[in-house]
Amino acid sequence: MIQLNHLDKYFFKNKRNQIHVIDDVNLTFPTSGLVVLLGPSGSGKTTLLNVIGGLDRVERGEIVFDDQVIRGYKANQWDDIRNEKVGYIFQNYNLLPHLSVYENIAFVLRLLGITDEAKIEDSVHYILKAVGMYKYRKKRATQLSGGQQQRVAIARALVKNPEIVIADEPTGNLDSKNTLDVMKIIKEISKTKLVVLVTHEKDIAKIYGDRIIEIKDGKVISDHENTTKLDYEHIDDNIVYLKDMHEHFAHEDKQFEIKMFDESNEPVDPVKVRLIVRNKTLYIDVDSSFQKVKLIDDNSNLILKDEHYNKEDQQELTETTFDSNYLDLKGYKKQNKALVSIKQIFMLAIQKVLQSTRKGKLLLFSFIISGAMIALAMSLAANFFIPNKALMVYDNDYVIATYNTELTAYQRPTYQDFKDAMGENDFMNLLPSASFDIVDQQTNATFLNFFGAIDLIDNLNRPKVVEGVLAENRNQIMISTALAESLFKTSLFDFSPELAQEYGIWNYSDLLKEKIVDNNQIEYEISGIIKSNQKIIYLSKDTYYSMLTINLSEQITTSMALGIYYGYNQIDSDQLIYGSVPTDDSVILSDTLLTTLGYASLLDDATTWPQEVTYFGSVSGVVESNLNIALVDANRLTEKVFNSRVNSYNLMVYIHTDNPRTLINNINQIDTLVGYKESTFVIAQSMLDVTLTFMIPMIVIIFSTSFLGFYFLMHSTLISRIYETSVYRSLGMKKKDLFISYIVESSFITTITSILGYTLATIALVKMSSSSLGFSPFIATPVTILIGLIIVYVINISAGMLPISRLLRKTPSEISSKYDI
Repeated sequence: MIQLNHLDKYFFKNKRNQIHVIDDVNLTFPTSGLVVLLGPSGSGKTTLLNVIGGLDRVERGEIVFDDQVIRGYKANQWDDIRNEKVGYIFQNYNLLPHLSVYENIAFVLRLLGITDEAKIEDSVHYILKAVGMYKYRKKRATQLSGGQQQRVAIARALVKNPEIVIADEPTGNLDSKNTLDVMKIIKEISKTKLVVLVTHEKDIAKIYGDRIIEIKDGKVISDHENTTKLDYEHIDDNIVYLKDMHEHFAHEDKQFEIKMFDESNEPVDPVKVRLIVRNKTLYIDVDSSFQKVKLIDDNSNLILKDEHYNKEDQQELTETTFDSNYLDLKGYKKQNKALVSIKQIFMLAIQKVLQSTRKGKLLLFSFIISGAMIALAMSLAANFFIPNKALMVYDNDYVIATYNTELTAYQRPTYQDFKDAMGENDFMNLLPSASFDIVDQQTNATFLNFFGAIDLIDNLNRPKVVEGVLAENRNQIMISTALAESLFKTSLFDFSPELAQEYGIWNYSDLLKEKIVDNNQIEYEISGIIKSNQKIIYLSKDTYYSMLTINLSEQITTSMALGIYYGYNQIDSDQLIYGSVPTDDSVILSDTLLTTLGYASLLDDATTWPQEVTYFGSVSGVVESNLNIALVDANRLTEKVFNSRVNSYNLMVYIHTDNPRTLINNINQIDTLVGYKESTFVIAQSMLDVTLTFMIPMIVIIFSTSFLGFYFLMHSTLISRIYETSVYRSLGMKKKDLFISYIVESSFITTITSILGYTLATIALVKMSSSSLGFSPFIATPVTILIGLIIVYVINISAGMLPISRLLRKTPSEISSKYDI
C-alpha cells in the first residue's frame, strides 16, 4: 500500500515563475489493481509519478510505502525501494545505448543481486518474447525504433516481477497492435500487483483502469472507480482484411486463381500482368500506372486475412498468455556485487583517453607535468620533516646554536654562557670544516683536493672502520666513506670533475697510501676510512687542537718555521723540565722549540728563565720534546677562538653532546640564542626562511592547479555520461556503486598521467638526493615517495569525485532533466 499525505511541490519556488506542480495531494493506493493518473500535458501527473517512485522530492508532506514512513528525501531508502519493489516504465525509455537489448534487461536483475546467470537468461528471454522483442535481443538500443525501445523499457520494468509497476505513458510510442499486447500484460500484472499508470488517452484509461484519478494544475479533481466496459477498436496497418475491400476482378480455374482488390470502390486504371514460369522460377511482369509495386512473401510485414475485421470485446482485450509467476525470483540467492566491472571502467577510461580531442590530450599531458611538479614540491617540503643528508654536516648527535650579529657586544652570549649550558662531556667544535690536498710524493704538486666537515674520532660511538685503522697520532686523519666516494664519482653539479681514477687511485686501499697536506702545508696521512653518509674528516684531539691553534690568527704571528701549535687537556707538572702548569693564558714550549728560537742558553740556568718569550706572550714552562711545539690549554684555546669569531660574523656553533634535548633546552634559555638538533632541523634559519617563502606558494599553486585541472577533466567526463548516470540512479543503483566506478576511473587516469610524471621526476630526484656528491636540496626517501603518491591520488581523486558528489546530491529526476552540474 502507498499513501500520500499532504504532498506539495513547486518548480521555481519563490520566483516570479513559480509553479505549484503538486498541490496538497492526498491519495491512498491499494496493494493491487491498475490505477490510472489521467490528465493533460503539464497537469503534474508525471511529477506525481516521479514522487511516488522516489525519483523526485517534495517540499512538504509524507509518503507511507508499505510500513515505511518517508519524510523529506532519503536517497538510500528510495534506492532500496526502487531497486527491490518498483518496476519503472519511463516515457523516454532510459535505455543504456552501449548495451544490447538483452544486457539492458539483465542489468536490473543483476542490480537486484541475482547471480544465477541461467535464471537471468530464462527471465530475460521470457519477457522479451512476451513483448515481441526476442529476435532483437542482440541489437543495441540505438539500433531500435522508438516503439521497439519502448517495448524493451517495458520488458525491463517487468522482468524482476516487482510489487509495484509505475508506468509513464507506456504506450505513447506504440502502434495499436503493440499497445494492445503491452496493455494486456500490464493488466494481467495488475491482478496481483499495484500498477500506477500515467496516460492522456482516455480510451486506455477506461478500458484497462480499475481506478481513474484525474489531475489538473497539480490537484486531484476526480478520483473514482472505473465501471465503464469500453471496447477497444484498433486497426493493425500490417493486416489486410480482404472481405472488407472491394473486389474488382476474379478468375479461377484448375491452374490459376487471380483476384484484384481495392480499398475504395473507385474505377482502377488498367493493369497488365504476365506470369512466366521458367526453370521452376515464377517471374511477374506488371505494367500499370502505379508507382509502387511490392511482392508479398514470408519476409514482408503484410498479413492477408480472407475475413472481415471484428472489434475485440472486453474479454479479448485483456486475454493474454503472460504469466508473471514465471518471473518469480523467490528462492534465488541475492548478493551485492559490482554492476559495472573494473574491466569495463578501465575500458571506458582507455576509450576516453584515446578518443580525447587535441585540447583533451593537452590537458592529460598537463597532468603528467603536474605529477612531476608534485614530486618536486614533496622533495622540497620534506626538508621540514626529514633530515636532508645533502644539507646535513654530521650524522651523529650535534646541536647547532646561532644568534644574530645585529645584537650589540653586550647583548651577545659569552663563551661562559655556552659552558654553563653544556654538559661535562660536551664538545664545542670551532673548526667545522677543513680542506686537504693530495700531492705527488715526488714533486709535492697537488693533483686532487677534498673538503669535509671536521669531527673528533672520540665523538663516534663504535666507529665502523671499513678500510685501514683508527688514527693514533697527531699527523693521522680519517675520512668518511661518503667523502672517499666523492673522489671516485662525478658530482651532479660538477661539469669538469677530476676523478681519483685518473691518477691511479682506484679504491680505498690506494687512497690510504697517498700523501696529503693541509692549507699550511703540514703533512698528514689517511690512516683509515669510516662508514658515514656525510662528507667528514675525523681527527684525534691532539690533531684537532693543533689545527685549531694554527687557525687562530691572533695567536699566530710568525712563520710556520717556528713550530706546530696544539692544545692540551691536562699536563702534569712532573712532565715539565722547567716552570709550572699554566693557570692563565700562558703557553708551554718544547725544549727543541726554545733552541730553534735561540733561547737554548736559558735551558742551562733555570734562574734566568724569562717570563716573556718573543711571539708567544707569557710562557709558564718547558716540556721535553724533539718537535717544535707550543702547548696551549684546550679550554682557553677554545675560548680564544670563540671570542675571535663572535665579533666577526654570524656565529654558528656546533656542539657534540650525548644529551641533545637537555643541551637545546639550556641553550634556548639564553636570550637571543637559538639551539636545535642538527639531525632534525637540517638547514640554517636564514635558509629555512628563504625556503619557506619560496616553497609554500609554489606548493599551493602546484596542488591547486592539479586539483582544478582534474576537476574540469572529470566534470567534462561526467557531462558526457550524465544520461547514463541518470539511468543508473533511476533504476535504483546506489550512490556508492557510482562513486566506486568514478573512483576507479579517476585512479586509472591519474596512474597513466600524474603518476607517470611523478615517477619520472622521482627517479631523477632520487639520484640527486642519494648522491653524496655536490649539493642537493631534494629529499626522496621511500616514505616521502609514498606520501607523495598518496597526495597525488588524494588530490586527483578528490577533484574527480567533486563533480559526481555534486551531481548525486540531486534526485534522479533532476539529474535526467538537467544536463549540467
